[in-house]
Amino acid sequence: MSGKAEDAGAENMQSENMRQDDMRAENAGLESGAAAKLTCGVSVAGVTAACGGSNAKPGAENARAESNAGAKNAAAANAAAESNAPRLRFAGFTEPWQTKKFSDFTYASSVRNKDNLDLVPYAITNEHGFIPQNEAHDEFGYMKNTDRSAYRIVSPDSFGYNPARINIGSIGFYDGCDDVIVSSLYEIFKTDESVDDRFLSYWFKTNDFQNWIARLQEGSVRLYFYYDKLRECKIPVPPSVGGHVFFGS
Repeated sequence: MSGKAEDAGAENMQSENMRQDDMRAENAGLESGAAAKLTCGVSVAGVTAACGGSNAKPGAENARAESNAGAKNAAAANAAAESNAPRLRFAGFTEPWQTKKFSDFTYASSVRNKDNLDLVPYAITNEHGFIPQNEAHDEFGYMKNTDRSAYRIVSPDSFGYNPARINIGSIGFYDGCDDVIVSSLYEIFKTDESVDDRFLSYWFKTNDFQNWIARLQEGSVRLYFYYDKLRECKIPVPPSVGGHVFFGS
């Protein structure tokens, strides 16, 4: 009996050892599986593709989707910028602007009304430019009985200005059909065919012209800007078309 007991005890011990070995192997397998799951769990977040399995796909696909979306947004932004950019309205106008001196394209044009012609007297205001003198109110008055032989005759398409008031905008363009007369105090000039008068009219309202006035006007108590000073001004002009400065509306 004692021998059988010893044999039974040995078998039980051997069985216990085998059971413990199986448990250790199972634990090792569980630990290995947990590690694999952890690694795959990281790849699911899109951080790593260490698993190489299907769990790595969502992160990569998301990254590609975001990249494609960013590229599409950038393309859309570029397209919008191009559509909002100013476009050349007329083909062929790619030449640089030129700088021209007033002495190159203007000339004094008035003559004295020595025959005392009965022409309508005009004034030049900073608000309206050329205006009939009887509409200029008290600023100039209406000299109905004044000797007009000292006045200057102004023909259509002429510029005129008050040399003592041009700094406040007393310059205008006469586009009437008949000759008129203005005080001899005014400076009157015309342009040749190389410059569009409408373009020049707009330029006279710019700060660029005011800077020329401030630089060239002369006088002590009162400052004046006579025509000989205007001739020294320079103006940027666009390329010409058929000999005329192009002026688009």
